Amino acid sequence: MRTSIYVWRTLGAVLVLAGLLAGGPAPTAMAQEVLNNESILSMVKGGLSEAVVLARIRSSPANFDTSTNSLLALKKAGVSDKVIEAMVSAPRSGAAAAAAPAPAPAPAPAPSTGSAPAPSVSAGARTSAGGAAATLPRDSIYHLNGAKYTELQPQVIEIEMNMAFFSQKSEVVLGGGKAEYRITDKQPQFYSYYAPTEALLVKLKPGDKKNDRNLKMGSGGYHPFGGTSRQGVRSEDRIAVKSEREANGFYRITPTSPLPTGEYGFIVLSGTSAGGRMFDFGVD
Repeated sequence: MRTSIYVWRTLGAVLVLAGLLAGGPAPTAMAQEVLNNESILSMVKGGLSEAVVLARIRSSPANFDTSTNSLLALKKAGVSDKVIEAMVSAPRSGAAAAAAPAPAPAPAPAPSTGSAPAPSVSAGARTSAGGAAATLPRDSIYHLNGAKYTELQPQVIEIEMNMAFFSQKSEVVLGGGKAEYRITDKQPQFYSYYAPTEALLVKLKPGDKKNDRNLKMGSGGYHPFGGTSRQGVRSEDRIAVKSEREANGFYRITPTSPLPTGEYGFIVLSGTSAGGRMFDFGVD
């Protein structure tokens, strides 16, 4: 009897050992949580500090949804810019990382034509401290300044109409003789959600008597038996541009020729008239 018991105990030990060698279950540490957008919202709404949330992002695997709509939703929910930036920069983990498409290569530099080619957008610029282009607010225009995106501030414009006997003209009037934002790049590169035909790049004329900048928008002549009128931005005030729409929906816009020193702006159009805003800048 004792021999039988010993045999059965030995057989049981052998079976357990075989199971372990075959990859059977063994005690393991609890799987680490994979962070997502809901995790971040829960921590923020729960009152955790920004420093704590950032530490969790840096130390945990994550599969964040960084589409434009999702990032805007996070912003509206009270998530700070630093946390959103950390989410955009965080590497994906697991199957999501394997399924993520490889980034498109940066465009090759244009051949030399006697002047410096327009700068291309590198992967580093897309994820610079200013934020990735895919996360830029869609109603803004940005100047790519080195590796940072600088937002052009929209200015309120006025429409001034001058009436004379049998004639009239209208102008866009922008306060101040010079724009606050100044650049020295003669062929600057901009990012805009507006198509080039929706926000025209124009050259502004200094005011004749006032401290302002003007853009002629219409003129007309009237006679007892008829007349003519024209509305819209004149061709001589427009700046020709090269544009390319990227996968994130933004247009990359560059002047076709170097810009002379002067005052410029992107005027947002509504039909043939100005829509009330201009993103201005000056070239020194």
